[in-house]
Formats: sequence, C-alpha cells, structure tokens
Amino acid sequence: MFLSRNSRIDEENIILMDYQILNENQKIVFKQIELYYHDAFKGHQDESLRIIVMGTARTGKIYLIEAI
Repeated sequence: MFLSRNSRIDEENIILMDYQILNENQKIVFKQIELYYHDAFKGHQDESLRIIVMGTARTGKIYLIEAI
C-alpha cells in the first residue's frame, strides 16, 4: 500500500493521508495507479501511465493528487 490507513503526521512532519475516505471516483483512479505501480515493481509495465485529473471546483482533485 502507498498510504497509511490512518491520517497522522510522522516524525518527519510528512502528512500521511487516509485513502479510505476518498470518494468512489477518487478510489477508482487511486486503485488504477496502485495496480500500475504494483505491476511496474514486478517488471510487467512497458508503457508510462498517463492520467489527467479533471473536475469542477471543490471536487477533490488536489486531495486525490496529494493522496497519490
């Protein structure tokens, strides 16, 4: 997993986000990225992952990007 299940600040003041509170659309994108990197670590990816995060104001784009 990329993130802690609990939001907290660690010893180095890095904010770890709670990915469980992402909305359904955010979770879809997050899982897609997570699967891509799991495959990449196993050596199964040949192409770069390309994702555009779009939406109207206050839909959680920045929150999603920070979670990633």
